[in-house]
Amino acid sequence: MFSGTLKSLKGVGDKTYEKINKLGLFTIQDCIYNYPRTYVDRSVVKPLSEFMDGEFGTVHGIVQSFNLAGRYGGQKGLFKVQIVDSSMKAEVVFFNARYLSDQFSVGQELYLYGQVKASGSKRAMFHPEFIDFHHKDRDLFLGIKPIYALTSGVSLNELIKIQRKALSFVTPEIPETLPSELLMKHQLISIDMALKNIHFPEDEAGLRLAQRRLAYEELFKLQLALFALKRKVGDVSGTAIEPMPVEDLLKALPFKLTESQTQVIEEVKKDLGATKSMNRLIQGDVGSGKTVVALVAMVMAAKQGYQSVLMAPTEILAEQHFKFVEQYASDYGVALLTGSTKDKEGIYVKIASGDVKLVIGTHALIQDKVVYDRLGLVVTDEQHRFGVRQRNALVQKGEMANVLIMSATPIPRTLSLILYGDVDISIIKERPKGRKTIMTHYIKPQKRGDMYGFIGKAVDEGQQAYFVCPLVEESETLNLNSVEQFYETVKKRYPRYEVGFLHGKMKAKDKEAVMRRFAKNEIQILVATTVIEVGIDVPNATMMVISDADRFGLAQLHQLRGRVGRGETQSYCFLLSDNLGKVAVERIQTMCQSDDGFEIADKDLALRGPGEILGIRQHGVPELKVANLSKNQDLLQLAQIDAKEIFNGYDEEALKAFLNRYIGEVLRGLTL
Repeated sequence: MFSGTLKSLKGVGDKTYEKINKLGLFTIQDCIYNYPRTYVDRSVVKPLSEFMDGEFGTVHGIVQSFNLAGRYGGQKGLFKVQIVDSSMKAEVVFFNARYLSDQFSVGQELYLYGQVKASGSKRAMFHPEFIDFHHKDRDLFLGIKPIYALTSGVSLNELIKIQRKALSFVTPEIPETLPSELLMKHQLISIDMALKNIHFPEDEAGLRLAQRRLAYEELFKLQLALFALKRKVGDVSGTAIEPMPVEDLLKALPFKLTESQTQVIEEVKKDLGATKSMNRLIQGDVGSGKTVVALVAMVMAAKQGYQSVLMAPTEILAEQHFKFVEQYASDYGVALLTGSTKDKEGIYVKIASGDVKLVIGTHALIQDKVVYDRLGLVVTDEQHRFGVRQRNALVQKGEMANVLIMSATPIPRTLSLILYGDVDISIIKERPKGRKTIMTHYIKPQKRGDMYGFIGKAVDEGQQAYFVCPLVEESETLNLNSVEQFYETVKKRYPRYEVGFLHGKMKAKDKEAVMRRFAKNEIQILVATTVIEVGIDVPNATMMVISDADRFGLAQLHQLRGRVGRGETQSYCFLLSDNLGKVAVERIQTMCQSDDGFEIADKDLALRGPGEILGIRQHGVPELKVANLSKNQDLLQLAQIDAKEIFNGYDEEALKAFLNRYIGEVLRGLTL
């Protein structure tokens, strides 16, 4: 009955059924979970005199007179009704509404809802909704009206009637969809009460209770699904590494650790010494010093005879990490393993024998031929570039190795709880001493000549510059002509310098070659797409130009900007755009006003919403209809704790039964 076709509802014939199919509504269950996108509260009735100009609300008035007029601003069939309430008079105007002439009478009492136009002592309403004071549906009119998404041929009132019929058809028989202990624990209302009030709330309090219940359920089931997707959750016993002092390493570093770095190292030390596997995410802006923390952890493991691996997303980044690690930890044996490594067999032998304690590389680290001696620590750089499977494949090469994830993409805490629900989170917020704020400016079209001149002077002084073009589509389809045209424009501007060209369609070895030449300053200006978003450290690059900045999200703009500002010289980021909509303006203003990655991430969440940022729909993970990640952080934390307790507290069979009962459909759709 719950999943029966909508044709079983009285009044839903073939034509109506075909129309509402366009909204994705085929069954009664579809209707039940087709929540309103917003609401109109018509319950508060106010005197006309209290309305501000343009304010929406409900008026209780008495008809004084009415008449059909000729035209009004080109509109035919103008119908005017004069009403009065306890405070003043108002004129109510309907366009193309000759059909209304028999619906009013002098002395008739009405409720009207709409926008009130106020000018001095005059009031007017244009095309309001109305109902007779004595009508049987008066109480419904004065309630909270749901507003649903519509399609052509389906009116709101028609859909509301169908939704109401669907709800009354099944409400007594809707089975509870959450465990009773969670309902009691968090004082949540039942599913049937929640569904009644999410569609047709009796009052605002009822609506809030329904939203809280349904938001919690969405977040709880999302957490269950993500834990199931990860397949590795909770207090897993693993390799305990008693942390050894590393004062010798810290003294060798040419800089002093920031307070944030010191704090995070203490958290890592505590994790390493515990009996359960470390599973920690280190978040920090580009250049905040995450790699130093990873180096300290790897040396701690090496001092106890354990091996560590650090996996980077590109060969050139892996090489950069290798040079850094080898500089300070060569005594423990350091090896680089990538697709381009020549003597792979020799390195395999050293890794298997334990002669090498620190291994840096790319996906080559997880190949079957690589056998580790005592793998105790796995570090992944830019985790969002790797799948969960790849991380786990590396972990499984050791005896439940400890895991450290480094991400230079600041994620709002709310999204961290979703993306990394099974992970402890550390944040490095400080910039290393000596790093200057990157000066960011929006350059209007008429000022771009000055910008090119400014960059030219910087390059004359030996500095380097990036010019970035966007991808046309999120699918990675490139408009190569536009990138090439930009390349030609830049080349003409700077004929005396070597200008490089980089895009995602190039072969990996060609991309690596271009980046190496740029790192060596053999290329002074690099024209590229977002392929440089995760790049290498080029301290000499001080100029970043982002063309068509309106095409980028805030987080991506911030990530691109982070390619410069790596040295002691003042760096600049210039944003170009000829198409500034409201959202683009907000993004650019945020970029010009802030260089705090976490503040920018929060703003990005507010502007784009979680779906686009998370990108999890591809895994079959349920989407959120009621829950708002910005507003429901408290519920998200409760849901995460509850999901974790269930995964940790149930044995295998009980967990399987629980998941099948409460997220069975989701589990069958998950891409594992």
